[in-house]
Amino acid sequence: MKGRLAIGVAALLALWALLFLRVSRDRMTGPSTSGSAESVSRSVPVESPAAARAQPPQAPAAVPPTVPAAPQAPQARELPPPIALGKVEAFKRAHARQPRDAQAAAAEAQIETLFGTELVPRELLVAATCRKTVCRIRVRWSKQRALAYGHFLMAAGVKVRETAVEPLGVPDRTGNLEIDVYVLREGIHSVAQAGGD
Repeated sequence: MKGRLAIGVAALLALWALLFLRVSRDRMTGPSTSGSAESVSRSVPVESPAAARAQPPQAPAAVPPTVPAAPQAPQARELPPPIALGKVEAFKRAHARQPRDAQAAAAEAQIETLFGTELVPRELLVAATCRKTVCRIRVRWSKQRALAYGHFLMAAGVKVRETAVEPLGVPDRTGNLEIDVYVLREGIHSVAQAGGD
């Protein structure tokens, strides 16, 4: 008798504990969804295995191809006007004092071949004048032609120790600024002979 009573009390306590835990869980997470799941499962028709075998397998739904996003163009930085560079006064003095020799015209023609390309447009060049050892290349810089100016310096094979740059004032109302670039004439010859146009 005592054994049955102990089993009954244990069963009641277990039932009470289950009910208490379920009520506590419902208060914390909301009402149970088991009823709605059951009603959904009742409303969904279940196919028999024979019917499922009779139907041909369906192809998976086509997934549209993912198109990679177009790369963002780098923000164009506005380049400031060039500043004076190198031994400007020494180059200016040499250009002013030296005579024009028989090869000066050929050196100027070589300089002109650096212009008129896709990277270095002809309108960048104002004039080129050469003396015995020094050439002065006057260019018209603007923000729109800033990269072309850089390409010109590379195409000319300009080296810092053999070059002087002198901006002539400040940009005008349209943003143009004339710049004198002085280079050693032998440097121009070596670039042209190497095919450095």
